[in-house]
Amino acid sequence: MPESVADEPAPRRSGLAVPVAAFAVLLVVAIGGIVAVVVTSDDPDPQTVTYAIDEGTGARLDAGEDVDLMPAEVHLSVGDTLVIRNDDDRPYSVGPYFVRAGETLAQTYTRPQELVGACELSGHGELRVVVT
Repeated sequence: MPESVADEPAPRRSGLAVPVAAFAVLLVVAIGGIVAVVVTSDDPDPQTVTYAIDEGTGARLDAGEDVDLMPAEVHLSVGDTLVIRNDDDRPYSVGPYFVRAGETLAQTYTRPQELVGACELSGHGELRVVVT
């Protein structure tokens, strides 16, 4: 006579099955929450802010003209890049930076900070770079 399936003992369950399953669900929820925060973040894409020092700026300064090419403050976010292009034939102090003739400075900010320095191209005499 064939054996009955009902006569076989029930499979044994490990006492760890429920906690492991619960942990797996929590892990998936936690990772999903992190991904959701990153995906739904309101942070804009990194920006590049460019200022150009035109050829002849030094001659204008020598002639006594007020040259106001730079603002008193530049506000940027972490990840943004500040570019200062010097198309003139002399170097300039531009806030915390020194840009030689014919060169371009590009600075990408990786952390919040505030930088201040003298600026001969600002009507305010200094340039403050604020990174948030």
